[in-house]
Amino acid sequence: MRRVIIFFLFALNAVYTFSQVPKVGDKLPGLNSLEWYDEVVDLQEGKPLIIDFWFIKCAPCIWSIPKLNDLAKTYSGSDIEFVALTFDPRADVDRFLEKREMVSSIGLYEGDDLPNSFGVMGYPTSFIVDKDRTIRWKGHTDQLTEKLIDSILFQKKNLNKRILSQRFSNKEILEEESFIEITINDYSGASSGFNRNEKEIGAVNQSLKSIFSILTQTSKTRIEVPISDTVKFDFRIKLDDVLDDQNIWESVASHLGLNAKIVEKEVQGYELKVQNAFPLNTSKNDLGESPGFASYANSDLCFYQNFNLSMISGALENRFNEIIVYEGSIEDKYNFKLSCSEFQFTKKILSALYGIELLEKQITISKLVLTD
Repeated sequence: MRRVIIFFLFALNAVYTFSQVPKVGDKLPGLNSLEWYDEVVDLQEGKPLIIDFWFIKCAPCIWSIPKLNDLAKTYSGSDIEFVALTFDPRADVDRFLEKREMVSSIGLYEGDDLPNSFGVMGYPTSFIVDKDRTIRWKGHTDQLTEKLIDSILFQKKNLNKRILSQRFSNKEILEEESFIEITINDYSGASSGFNRNEKEIGAVNQSLKSIFSILTQTSKTRIEVPISDTVKFDFRIKLDDVLDDQNIWESVASHLGLNAKIVEKEVQGYELKVQNAFPLNTSKNDLGESPGFASYANSDLCFYQNFNLSMISGALENRFNEIIVYEGSIEDKYNFKLSCSEFQFTKKILSALYGIELLEKQITISKLVLTD
């Protein structure tokens, strides 16, 4: 009975706590517990705020920083204050800022009380707060855009000429800056990630081979680079009318001072063949015409959802560093559950559960070769 009462009280407290989480339209929680990294920021009413919760070993947080920098520079002629809040110790922030620029004012806090009071469930999370300290928007930082800020804080038509003039000037400055930024990452440990939207490509803690794999949308097995995979990079590439998927990897190679060429090579590899369609069809995806797909790992198993046979051959090639091709015409999409760690075991699973064989074959492939 005692256990039941304790559980009930715990559940009641959780419901109460959840009910206290501020929603859009509520007043901003207190920020009195903050220690400012540099200059003290005046958080009194009268200035709109863009608040971002982040931390150093969060890959999505890191690739969002240049975007927040751009926004902070764009609105530097307005009254908007950009604030970045982290639980990282001051010494760690010191080391981080030796490598990265942050335009936002940095606030330091300890424990979970502050993010809990804001209802932060994941990182990065951003808030748009108006001059009356009312929360007007909450969401993932990747969704934060100039258009969104304008529509919420200025309602577009209320922008005055001084702000427009200042922001136009800042935009010209931003467009003159390099649209390719690549730096060595020696601070984020095991944290890594990749992000792409309509305006830019960004990644954190990636090898040079992985960067060109992302840019060319091909496997790392088909790329040669002069730098060890132990050296990791952060990169950010702004997409525009000049830089697109057709010439992006050539531009990055040039930016790094590398010579790039495509060569034809004959290698020993595998051809993916469907020997028995019946077991494969039992794993056919049931999401209809959904354009999305996903892959994730759980212990020693890898899951691939909504993958066609060309996609699964590419995924296996990347996973096991083996050349694998699919030359058939089946375009249906399937769900696969395979081994993450052992290639021979994966071959057995493909054969037994999906009617697919990986047959050894001499294959001529195109390979991207980068040299100093």
